[in-house]
Amino acid sequence: MKPFIGIFPTRIPLELIAKREFSMKNQNFIKSSFCFPWSRMCVEVAKDDDHILVRDSKNPSCKPLSFTEREWLAFIKGAKNNEFDF
Repeated sequence: MKPFIGIFPTRIPLELIAKREFSMKNQNFIKSSFCFPWSRMCVEVAKDDDHILVRDSKNPSCKPLSFTEREWLAFIKGAKNNEFDF
């Protein structure tokens, strides 16, 4: 069985995501206002057409993770609902 990501029936095979090209110079990645200005240990997000890109601020040249808007909204709703509090 091939690996999939996502939580919705329209899951995208990982091999298709790996082939997706991103133009890093056209992206305006942003950090949370809760991230300290002197800290490089944050995640950054950007919007690319119909995908949300997430990258590690320590390694901005690495390929970002890509999520559909629907996946991103599900994550945000879960975070606001305290579902990820450890």
